[in-house]
Amino acid sequence: MSRTFTQSVARDIDVRVFETASTTGATGKTLAAIELSKNGGAFAAITPTQGELSGGWYRVSLTAVHTDTGGDLVLRATAVGCDDIEEFLGEVRAAPATEAAVTAVPAAVGALTVEAGYSLLEVQRLMAAVLLGDATTPAGDGEYTFTGLDGATVRVTVTRTGTSRVTDSLVET
Repeated sequence: MSRTFTQSVARDIDVRVFETASTTGATGKTLAAIELSKNGGAFAAITPTQGELSGGWYRVSLTAVHTDTGGDLVLRATAVGCDDIEEFLGEVRAAPATEAAVTAVPAAVGALTVEAGYSLLEVQRLMAAVLLGDATTPAGDGEYTFTGLDGATVRVTVTRTGTSRVTDSLVET
């Protein structure tokens, strides 16, 4: 059975143990020589907590250290009077992005300086107001006011004088 593990997160797994050369589940056993291979690496001994469930099923509790490497995870173990246990457990994957990480991206991008102190977010707002809104259009120098789609809410005010660059005043809504 293949499972997906979240990297560096503890997880219990259940394995079936059979009596030697039999299809009968082995009971009353202790798993010994438990080894784990991470991402195709060499098997290394581990000492997880373990316990018998019933009917030859045993629970092995993997810790965050056991799942700290991305890739395939394979378990080997032995028990007296039983067939060796060799089981591909599944794939360890990185934890999915948290909501905080996802919402941090736009804030970080918006804080990038595009030119002369304008943040990317400010440039985007200015462009949106120009493209999607109405604007007063004085001849030559003066103040341009860009309103939202409702025609009333002022989104951006831009002032131009002589040959100077345009300066703006962005209005938060």
